[in-house]
Amino acid sequence: MTLSDLLSSNLSRDAHSAIFSVLSSDGRKGLANARLASRGLRDLVDGAIAHLTVSEPQRGCTFEEVQQLSHGGRWLQRWPQCSRLSLIGRNSAVLILGASSAPCRRITELEVSLPDASDAELSDHLPDTPSSVAGALAELLRRMPELRALQLSTPAWLSDEGGVPLEGLPHLTSLSLNHLSWLGCIGPTLAPQLTRLQVTLEGVTLEGDDEGDDVPSPADLAAALEPMAALREFVLDGGEDADDACVVLDALPPTVQRCSLLGLVWWDLSGVAYYGTLSCVFSQGVLTSCSLKAGPETYSADADATLEFLEAVLLPCTKLGQRLGLLELDMPLTNRSEEPWTAPQLLQRCDAVRASTAVCNYGGTDAPQGEKRSTLGLARILGMPSKLNVWCNMSSLLDFDIFLRPPPYADAACEGLAGGGDEGGGGGAGRGGGGASSSLAGAQHDLPDPRALLERVLEAMLSGGRECSGGDGSSNGGSSSGGGGSDNGGWSGGKGYELLLRGPAISALFAAAEQQYMEQPSNGPHDWERGVHDAVAPWVKTIRERAAPGDVGSYRPLPAVQAIVLTCSSPAAVQKAAAAARHLGADAGQGAGGGEGSGGEGGEGERESGAASSVSAEPAATAFQAALSGVLQALWDGTEPGGPGPDVVGLERLLWLMEALDVIGPKGLFNWA
Repeated sequence: MTLSDLLSSNLSRDAHSAIFSVLSSDGRKGLANARLASRGLRDLVDGAIAHLTVSEPQRGCTFEEVQQLSHGGRWLQRWPQCSRLSLIGRNSAVLILGASSAPCRRITELEVSLPDASDAELSDHLPDTPSSVAGALAELLRRMPELRALQLSTPAWLSDEGGVPLEGLPHLTSLSLNHLSWLGCIGPTLAPQLTRLQVTLEGVTLEGDDEGDDVPSPADLAAALEPMAALREFVLDGGEDADDACVVLDALPPTVQRCSLLGLVWWDLSGVAYYGTLSCVFSQGVLTSCSLKAGPETYSADADATLEFLEAVLLPCTKLGQRLGLLELDMPLTNRSEEPWTAPQLLQRCDAVRASTAVCNYGGTDAPQGEKRSTLGLARILGMPSKLNVWCNMSSLLDFDIFLRPPPYADAACEGLAGGGDEGGGGGAGRGGGGASSSLAGAQHDLPDPRALLERVLEAMLSGGRECSGGDGSSNGGSSSGGGGSDNGGWSGGKGYELLLRGPAISALFAAAEQQYMEQPSNGPHDWERGVHDAVAPWVKTIRERAAPGDVGSYRPLPAVQAIVLTCSSPAAVQKAAAAARHLGADAGQGAGGGEGSGGEGGEGERESGAASSVSAEPAATAFQAALSGVLQALWDGTEPGGPGPDVVGLERLLWLMEALDVIGPKGLFNWA
């Protein structure tokens, strides 16, 4: 039996659904390819489509030709399961106007998106169609009396010039509009039946501006919402400030249970703008919870400025009762001060405060103790955040999350990473890291030895046994030794495949940096960084020259474990860089391997031949940042030996984690281009 025979047989509805599910697993592209494969597959796909999008005809096909192809207005019958229709383009409604009434009655969700053009006229070559966009839209709505949801995205002139009366839709409960002036088109019979309303502001504020003098005032907005006695959800999208947001909340009728204000904007003292969405929950007209979520334009927000903004929105709001049940800050927060902020009044009226992310600017300041106190101050006032974002845009280039899971914690044996002084070759890390000591209370628990911790990270890199808890590092963990995957490996996005270099020749490089550092009259961290760069950079430059252009990107020296991590553009680039590094080690000969490199035993081992390579070059199964975050996550969870113990909780455990980061030291995790 052929596929055509199978499809033309009397298959059950479940069989059709199963085949359609497989075909749609690749999205629209898969369905489009299936429709072109055979008539049987085309009939099967069209018979199961629930959402149909109609856009402007392709170039070279006129509307008259499209209308002829619609078979006398019966074209919509080809999609018997279609209940959701999206019309994109000024003349797309013409096709629907040619459809018979029965298929149109099946449509329960309609989206109309028209270009922002000044021409209000339709083609005059089409018979029996309205001459204007407004007329076509009115006729379209008349033919779809079963509509439950309607979304209109039209040019401003259409709504400003009277729009289309939104009436005669007895089942419509959800309405989305792209101009406030559309509110005046909602008829007296439609307003009481709406349960959800979304309005998008395009380039105007509630108070109006030079280009939108007819925007309703706050009083007009309240008057427009007042007849909506069944309204449960209201969404406003448009870039309001604190005063505008407060006006909207005050204007809501008491039936509203949820309100979302998209595109809110606020600023810190330096003029940096932050964007986000405020989601509010109400009960009998009283605000019970409030969540502020950062928009995609906002990487992190200043905690002081954010709380000031929320105070300006919520404290004057008539919907706020004596207490607010929950205040949620769903964004990465930074704290520039060490203690109390400017919004104590709002926080005192909250039964619970929940912060999603605290940003620890690791290595981004010359006062690491102040950075820790600022992060601890944020956690002390807002409560323990859900995760700590470790971020450094200095020489380390780190960006990953550690989830601050609550107790109970596992009780792993406290051996393997704790205590211990520096051993041969690892002395450089302590100079950049600031040591393990701290004057802060609660930091009396043993901190991990930097060399032991980084050795565990290197093991995770090679075994692939750790996964990144968050951040860009999770994208770098693909297999570097395999030949599959994209050739660029995400290289254009700043990510890539990694190669781990160790061995006697690498140890000799750090020994030279150590010697240069000791010869400096003032042994500061910048002197140590300069010494490492002067020793390692020429080596990496030679590897780049021997590999193909663009194969080797940034590199990360790890003095504590006598290793270098190279970032490469593809699996093939990893192999070429590894060969270049081995050849360079062989060229260096016994002179490069004669030092006391205690960290030099790599995955390949020493070669017996005198000309053999003194460099171990191993492709990483997991990126360094992913492995580092995985090890730190395991220490927090208590599943990795060397953690603070299950009895250390809350702020004390958070302090231990930040002290552990300082042990490694940002200056011991250089990352250079």
